[in-house]
Amino acid sequence: MSNFQIVTKINKTRKPHKCFGCCEIIESGSKVRKTSGCDDGRMYAVYWCPTCCAVMDTMDTYDLEAIDEGSIKDNNREQWAAIKKESEAKE
Repeated sequence: MSNFQIVTKINKTRKPHKCFGCCEIIESGSKVRKTSGCDDGRMYAVYWCPTCCAVMDTMDTYDLEAIDEGSIKDNNREQWAAIKKESEAKE
């Protein structure tokens, strides 16, 4: 069987989740991007915090299947930190 993405949408969390892009904890009640799919017959769901979504939105292109866990923050530390700081200041 092959990989295929089922759906990517914006959700509001009902419980805490770990962001796939930065490995930070996403608090319950947060708006997140959720990607669900199937990999070799196994269902999966990954969550992306608003900071990682903002970083991904600035990228020319990205392939969700090519992003490793934690790599959005690891590969874009300065940009990630600046966006996180800016979003915290708004709260």
